[in-house]
Amino acid sequence: MKNYTSSVEDSATNNTDKRFANSSIEHARLLTEELIKSANSEVCILTDSFQDKFYNSVKPTLINFLDKSDTKLKVITTNQDSDTLNYLMTKYPAKVSKKLINKDSLPKDKDSNESINYLFNDTNGFRYEYSDKNIDDGIVEAIANFNSKKEREYLKNNFDNMFK
Repeated sequence: MKNYTSSVEDSATNNTDKRFANSSIEHARLLTEELIKSANSEVCILTDSFQDKFYNSVKPTLINFLDKSDTKLKVITTNQDSDTLNYLMTKYPAKVSKKLINKDSLPKDKDSNESINYLFNDTNGFRYEYSDKNIDDGIVEAIANFNSKKEREYLKNNFDNMFK
């Protein structure tokens, strides 16, 4: 994990176009935190469930981001009972916005046929999770990159169309 962490942090700092495989919750947490830290003004999250167990662990990073001027967090989720998200919306009402959608409205990955989850920032970084069927065992299947304009734009267009 030490080499993975070092490589991720280096890529985030240098805005490197390098793809990272992500197969564990620990990887997901690290990548999520680094994507938030490397954002200038916007972080967008599409998630089937804004799980407190996960997002509470990155809450300090989200708070540090939202404490900066001219920042915003946009979330699309099916979960209306997230204490972490409710806290952020209460503390930063002008900066955090949420759209609730029906689980059937979540986009599906064409290969796994599972609902996708993703996060992207305004500096061409993203994390795309295409399978979480083994999440209870701490296993997810995802990719991430800190500088892929094409993939980030695809996710942004998808997100913006859903957020309307």
